[in-house]
Amino acid sequence: EKIAKEKDFFSSWERQKENLRKMIEKLKEEKEEKEREKKKLERETVKKREEILFKESEKARINNQLIEIDTHLKSLWARKKRLSIDQEKLNGFFKEKEENLKKQEEVLSNLKKDLVQLIQEKEEIEKNLQKYEEKEKEVLDKKFKEEKKLTELYFYKEFLKNLELKYKMNSFSGKVKIIFKEMPSSVNRIFASLDKEKFLKEKDEYIYETEAQFIFFHEEEMEKNIAVLEKNLRELDSELEKVSYEKKELCGLLKKKIDEVVGKEKIIGEKEKEKENIVQQFFRIKEERDLNETEIKEINGEIEKVESEKKILKEDKEKIEKELINLNNLLREIEKRKEFLALQINEYEKERVKKETELSSLDKSKEEMLKRQTLLEEVKGRLLQEKENIEKEKKERESQIEKVKEEIGKDEGEIFEIEKKIKELERERNILEGKRNSLEEEIKQLEKRLETKREDLQKIKDTLYERKLKINNLHFEQDKIIDYLRQVYKIDFVPLDSVGEDLKILMEERKKLKKLQEELGEVNLAAVEEFEELNKRYEFLEEQKKDLLQSKEELKKMINKINKICQENFLSTFNRIREEFKKIFRYLFGGGRAEIILLDKDNVLECGIDVEVQPPGKKLQNISLLSGGEKALSTIALLFAIFKVKPSPLCILDEIDAPLDEANVDRFNGLLKEFAKTSQFIVITHNKLTMSNADILYGVTMQEKGVSKLVSVKFAKEVLS
Repeated sequence: EKIAKEKDFFSSWERQKENLRKMIEKLKEEKEEKEREKKKLERETVKKREEILFKESEKARINNQLIEIDTHLKSLWARKKRLSIDQEKLNGFFKEKEENLKKQEEVLSNLKKDLVQLIQEKEEIEKNLQKYEEKEKEVLDKKFKEEKKLTELYFYKEFLKNLELKYKMNSFSGKVKIIFKEMPSSVNRIFASLDKEKFLKEKDEYIYETEAQFIFFHEEEMEKNIAVLEKNLRELDSELEKVSYEKKELCGLLKKKIDEVVGKEKIIGEKEKEKENIVQQFFRIKEERDLNETEIKEINGEIEKVESEKKILKEDKEKIEKELINLNNLLREIEKRKEFLALQINEYEKERVKKETELSSLDKSKEEMLKRQTLLEEVKGRLLQEKENIEKEKKERESQIEKVKEEIGKDEGEIFEIEKKIKELERERNILEGKRNSLEEEIKQLEKRLETKREDLQKIKDTLYERKLKINNLHFEQDKIIDYLRQVYKIDFVPLDSVGEDLKILMEERKKLKKLQEELGEVNLAAVEEFEELNKRYEFLEEQKKDLLQSKEELKKMINKINKICQENFLSTFNRIREEFKKIFRYLFGGGRAEIILLDKDNVLECGIDVEVQPPGKKLQNISLLSGGEKALSTIALLFAIFKVKPSPLCILDEIDAPLDEANVDRFNGLLKEFAKTSQFIVITHNKLTMSNADILYGVTMQEKGVSKLVSVKFAKEVLS
């Protein structure tokens, strides 16, 4: 109730205060509106001034761009002219290389045809050589067989003669024993046909018991056979000699063809290299020509583009000048409006201060009552709020406790089940891993055993096969020998008393031969092939040596030729520089004469050069005896003479005019202007006369210590004129 009474008491005060506030707010709004309008005008003023500055800078930028465009156009036209000259030269080089390439391809084609023909001839010779080698082998085999037969016949003849002589006087018949010191199969083919099962071995001897028989010796028939075999051997020797001669002839012809093929391949290789060099030069010139054409097209496009840009810039410049006039007029009108608004704002401010003073007096008388009312309201609100918060918090806590209890019950059951399953799975996993490891180990052992058994089985099979093969071969040889003796000689073995002595002689001979073989050592069967390979290598190195010596002579000739060309070019350029030096010297000194002299005319490429000058009114003397200014001017004359003969698109001169007086600087600037028509010059100078003749001036200043700034000034004399 107390609070309600106090509220009624102050309601009248509030209404009065509200009226004053409305009036103050209205004044504030009107003032703010005027201030906003004023600020808007100020912003517009700033904006217009910025526009004016921007337009002025745009105008200056366009002027600079026009100057740059004119300069750029001059350089583009000069560059186009140089590129056109280069293009004509490149077209000439291109046609020349194209003709050279065609000629080279024709030469290569002819050489390759010759090479193919030579290779075909070589292959034909190799085929014939192979035929002769096969024929030679066939003849040698025949000869070997005939010689073998002849040797056997001689042996049989002697053997049977001895038998006939011994047994003519002997009428003995019955069984005999033959004693061998070693296995009879290794002694003679005749004894090898004996039945091995009837041999008895006693200590180191082999005893064979057989029936003694008479042998009928047909000497005439055997002599005829020997004569036939000797005749066959002579014919085979003659045929072999003929084949060897023809084979030798073919080998010589083959070597000749191989040398021709190698020589032809070498020539083709050299021609291929020459062709490759020509192709590289051809494509390089073609690429340069294409690049030149592209560059000329780009320059033409750039010239058109620059001309259109120049036209657009001129139009933009005229448009900006009109806009600048309009902006200046608009700026003056805005300034007048700003002054009027400032007066209105001052009036509104005075009225607002008056109303605010009345409002503050009401606020002071009301202040104490408001404090009491505010305090009561705060206490009441705080108590009610605390009560509500306590009730709300109590309910939330109770509901949370119930939820937590339910969740704990559920989670405990699930955790127990999960832990039980995990333990069971781990036990199963351990059991399975143990089984897997044991099975893997068993599999590895079984695989190893299986592999070993397979290898043993294969070895046994191989050994069995080899032994069977040997047994079959031995049986076959035995049957063959027995059949041969029965069919040809119709005899069996008979006893011989002197067999033991013959065996001893043969054994001693065998020992001697073995000893001689051991003394000789191992025979190097590859010696002939090694000699042939070394001989080929030697011939190849000899060829290489000849080629290198020939190349050396050719290089010497080439060096002499290059030195001669260099000497001619140097003397030609030197004479042109000397003539230009004389002209430029007379221009800079206003007369006089100058000369550059070679110190050794016999060795112009390595000798020094001396400079002799004679300024007007002085005697001829060496340049080292001149004053500083005269030296500088003479050096400038020589430099510009070289530049005149061999100009470049860009030249940098660093304080070249420092030692010169004003008159000489003026002549130097005149010379520089003349050369600037074809080349660009960057001149570092402190001379004002030189600066005044420049198109663009760049200055370096240091307004702050340690900080350099670049200032540029562009002169547009030709454009403005």
